[in-house]
Amino acid sequence: MAHRITTTITAVTRGSSSKSGNPRWNVITTDGAWMTVADGAVGYGIGNSEYRGAAVVTIDNIQIVGVSTVDGQQFTGRQQ
Repeated sequence: MAHRITTTITAVTRGSSSKSGNPRWNVITTDGAWMTVADGAVGYGIGNSEYRGAAVVTIDNIQIVGVSTVDGQQFTGRQQ
């Protein structure tokens, strides 16, 4: 079951690609660290600067599946 947390993203570093070649990211926040899900849309957007700082992160099965700005204007991946 997915849950959302409002947190501050402090660092995003490139992880190993999925078997399909899609990007994965290591995301460090003030509430913990998670990897983005393999082959998810979030892997293509989370590296963008609008998600640095305060953000809402959607986590499912200990992996990030979505992220949005706190105001909800920008988002990528699953939001629920």
